[in-house]
Amino acid sequence: MPIYPVALYFKYPDTPESYKKKWRDIFQVQLGLVVVSGRMKDQLQEFNLCETSFRELPLFENDQNTPRPEGPFFLMHILQFQDAFVPELSENVEKLKNVDKWRPAITSDVLAVNPDAVGDADLWMDHRIENRVFFSDRLRQAIKDAKFRTYGLSFKACKVVANP
Repeated sequence: MPIYPVALYFKYPDTPESYKKKWRDIFQVQLGLVVVSGRMKDQLQEFNLCETSFRELPLFENDQNTPRPEGPFFLMHILQFQDAFVPELSENVEKLKNVDKWRPAITSDVLAVNPDAVGDADLWMDHRIENRVFFSDRLRQAIKDAKFRTYGLSFKACKVVANP
């Protein structure tokens, strides 16, 4: 059973209010936790998120005492993992020593994925690649069409490859 925090708070004490307002629908807080607005949660739940779950939690300023007036906010706990990453066909990824894990170059990487390994999942992660959440094309397009405030969330295209 996962252990959840009792509240969420902004990571940095000097985060400008203008940035916080841009992060309205999806953003990261302390410990890299992903937070979504109620509106975005409702949209996401129309898709096949498999094991991903949501938990409503209060959001505070960095001082952990001053509540944010907006809400509700939900911790998005992504539990769906697929073995879809194909490192040998990816570009600008670095293998970590002694483990089957890879680190992307962030700005110049091109990750290859095998769609057969994904099935009909619309949102997933892969244990072998660090710091990446994968979205299906249809979920990405729905997020764009709904004009969610996704400041800081960039979608990078993946190279779709046949079963290697």
